[in-house]
Amino acid sequence: SSGEAYVKKVVDFVRVCHSCGYKVMPILFNGNMLNPDTIMPESYEAADKYAAAFINALKDEPGLLMFDMMNEPLCNPWISNAKDQEKKNRSQQIWNFLRRQILMAKKLAPKCLFTVGYTTAYEIEESTAKLLDVISFHDYSESLGQGRKNYERAVEWGKKLGKQILQTETGCLARANSYEMALK
Repeated sequence: SSGEAYVKKVVDFVRVCHSCGYKVMPILFNGNMLNPDTIMPESYEAADKYAAAFINALKDEPGLLMFDMMNEPLCNPWISNAKDQEKKNRSQQIWNFLRRQILMAKKLAPKCLFTVGYTTAYEIEESTAKLLDVISFHDYSESLGQGRKNYERAVEWGKKLGKQILQTETGCLARANSYEMALK
């Protein structure tokens, strides 16, 4: 099937990267432009099947660094266009989905590392972060001072939960970061 062919292409990609000396962190779900139907309970079975196909195919690959269960979970119009309590309810739906996916993934691949690419350190959600091996976050602050605050917040979470932290995205001159941010 086309799904199996795609999984094979991802495995091949990880192997090529490893042969060149790189480790890969595949993203299983993407919060950017999230289709909310993906995270609803009636879609859990399909989401489980999708995630399991990649986890099972990659879990023993030496080129695997870790799995990113979801890139930027709250960075999408479904969240940003919601108001007050509805925003909280929708965010909770995403966190419920992620907790479920993380627990399933850890059962499938107990020797692998798992993270979530939180949009900023201020988005880190405790109940999902507790389940992770590494806390990763992104920073597109408009100033070095705000970037430091974001980093310090991530360090606080790391200490609180006894987790390593990893900043996995930064430095976008065209969108937010100043030259000062990108060059330091």
